[in-house]
Amino acid sequence: MLSFELVPNFRTVGPLLGEAVKELKPALRELDSVAAAQALEAGGTISVTLSTGVFELGSEDIELRVKGQEGFAVSRDGGEVIALDLTLDDDLRRRGYLRDVIRQVQDLRKNSGFDVSDRIVLHVTGLDDLVDGFTLLASEVLASEIVVGEGSGDGTALELDDDREATAWVTRL
Repeated sequence: MLSFELVPNFRTVGPLLGEAVKELKPALRELDSVAAAQALEAGGTISVTLSTGVFELGSEDIELRVKGQEGFAVSRDGGEVIALDLTLDDDLRRRGYLRDVIRQVQDLRKNSGFDVSDRIVLHVTGLDDLVDGFTLLASEVLASEIVVGEGSGDGTALELDDDREATAWVTRL
């Protein structure tokens, strides 16, 4: 899930390598970055062969950067690594849409002048794929009932990232 990028510290390697410093980045890319990282973290050095000779570089000369593979966010502290899978599947998208609906219905309650403790009846259209989450929705917005279908009067359009046409009506009980 991760790889290491070996980045030269030009303040320390510049004076040591002179003109050959231009060859260092390509030479570092040719190394086994995992083995190099292990050696440097253990206090050792890595050998780099350049046109002017073989050089031993230590952790003061090379910065280790952690890079995550495509689709992962990676963080590292010493020997501990955390990788977060950034892949969104349909279930995560539905949960995200549901959280967004909850937020927008809460805003609708507030803009309608309802008290925080007021129970409501919520009518919705365009949310058929979120029906499995309506128990959570009802709990979060204090809805005694969620009706799939239009309510009375003008509804409020819900703005979701998937460009669907969804509308909500709230009525105080």
